[in-house]
Amino acid sequence: MEGELSLMEEKGKEVTQEQKELLYNQVKELKCSNAALLAEIDMLERFIGRLDPQDLVSQAGGDDSGAAGDSQLEGGGRGPRRRSQSNISDRLQQLTLEQKLYVAQREVAETRQDQEKLKQRHDQIQDNYKASMEEADLRLAEIRKAKIDFERRMVKPMKDKRFEMMEPNKVLRYIEDKSKVTQVEKLTRKNHALKVHEKKLQQQLQQKKETGKAEYEVDDENTRRQVAAALPTPATGPLHHLQPGDFVLVKDFRRKSWKSNRWKGPYQMLLVTQTAVKNAERPTWVHASHCKVVVTGQERR
Repeated sequence: MEGELSLMEEKGKEVTQEQKELLYNQVKELKCSNAALLAEIDMLERFIGRLDPQDLVSQAGGDDSGAAGDSQLEGGGRGPRRRSQSNISDRLQQLTLEQKLYVAQREVAETRQDQEKLKQRHDQIQDNYKASMEEADLRLAEIRKAKIDFERRMVKPMKDKRFEMMEPNKVLRYIEDKSKVTQVEKLTRKNHALKVHEKKLQQQLQQKKETGKAEYEVDDENTRRQVAAALPTPATGPLHHLQPGDFVLVKDFRRKSWKSNRWKGPYQMLLVTQTAVKNAERPTWVHASHCKVVVTGQERR
């Protein structure tokens, strides 16, 4: 604009004040619009930088397919149709108001999240600095206290007795006393922490005992049921219910003793032992023929 004004002045044309103001206003509006466009470009670049590349690829593929379909639909046209297509492509290069609003809202939300994260980080750093300052103040107080104690016990007697030599043993004794006091404080804190830990372990042990007692009762009941279900239920009956190879206990009434043996058959067993036969898993006696007491059943070999 300023170049146009200079050219008009060189050609000898008179430039009125209104034209100058108009040109200056146009320049100002162009600068504002350029600044707005630069801000929009910056915002759009940030928005694109936050997006996932895969989403961009998928969106680009959809746009390409749509553009290919449009070209197929409009491929047969000539003249004005081509001009309209070029105008549409020019208009599509700019974002609509809805798109600009969406991008602006996303950027505002992302900026707030970044601001919140930055605030949390700064709060954490500030808390660390405050803790360091408090620790430094405590250390400074301890140093001042130790200094006052040292001056009271060592420096003041030296001032009172200037002409007497100070024994080095007193200084060493003072250093040893201070180290012992520090060690006692450290052990006291450690003892307190151990007591707290012991109390916590006792509470956990008590809770485990209470829960374990209930679990033990349930497990005991389940074990009893399982054992009762697993044990065989021997049936009572005569000797022919037993099969050869079953394990039995043979009682000799003369010697009054039990002997383990394999069942070989009723007659053979009677002829050999002349005693009653009893299953090892059941202590009850059942009277059968020939004055025999037999409980049938098998025991695992």
